[in-house]
Amino acid sequence: MMNAMWKELIQSLTTECEFYPRVTPADIVKAEFLLHIPLPHELKSLLNESNGVHGEYGLGLVWPIERITQDNLEFRRTPSFKELYMPFDSLLFFADAGNGDQFAFIILDGLIRRHDIW
Repeated sequence: MMNAMWKELIQSLTTECEFYPRVTPADIVKAEFLLHIPLPHELKSLLNESNGVHGEYGLGLVWPIERITQDNLEFRRTPSFKELYMPFDSLLFFADAGNGDQFAFIILDGLIRRHDIW
């Protein structure tokens, strides 16, 4: 998708959404450095339009770059998560459904090679 299309697409699906100022290139570089993974083009494109998107009832349709970074680092570094759930090193979380379900890209060999969302 090209820039300026994400907002239009989301607004065509719901009018109950809030957009934020776009991220800076430095924000993207910092997140990729901390997470040791290039962000997928589609996610970067959306973040270049809005640093996250909130839906009705505060639903995290797309998390801000800061939350993407912090939550993924926490998921990967918390030892009890590995025991209770599974290791999260192979996932890049970026959104949630508001009911506890979260959405992620799969990381294979250090890259996001597929555009499927889990």
